[in-house]
Amino acid sequence: MGGLVQPMAEGRMKIELYGLYNKFNQDEYRPLTYAQTKDMTYYRNFGFSNSRLGIPATDVAYYDYNKQYFDEWAIFGKFEAQLWDGATFTFKPYYAGNSGSRYFTPANSSPLAITSYTMNRMDMEQEQFGFITQLEQKWNFFDVKLGTWYQDIALYPPACRQSAEL
Repeated sequence: MGGLVQPMAEGRMKIELYGLYNKFNQDEYRPLTYAQTKDMTYYRNFGFSNSRLGIPATDVAYYDYNKQYFDEWAIFGKFEAQLWDGATFTFKPYYAGNSGSRYFTPANSSPLAITSYTMNRMDMEQEQFGFITQLEQKWNFFDVKLGTWYQDIALYPPACRQSAEL
């Protein structure tokens, strides 16, 4: 994360701009049934296997078939201006998004009954932008704030979905 702050107009205005980036890589946990959670001593090491055996019934629980990775980013700012005695106007725009892939098998979604031995991959992308505006007036005994928030979220369907038999 990094940012810039610039005061202007003899301190009556200020502009701030920040950006951040995150790389998210995760191996999934294998889900437990409610009954399995009652015996954590036995199921403590229940998880995905770390090797493939060439047998679809066991390879469906291979850890590398149950993972996700995403790139996430955001840019946001703030413009603040002192309008008159006790009055401040604030404008906060933002833009954020992510893109990445998720790999999963039936072993990740249903621990009760695995009926097919496939590995699925979904490529996803999401974006959102918006802003917040606020006008604040401070008086001796109370403050008044008026504002609005606008947001547009683009939740695209998966860009690509692929399935492969194990």
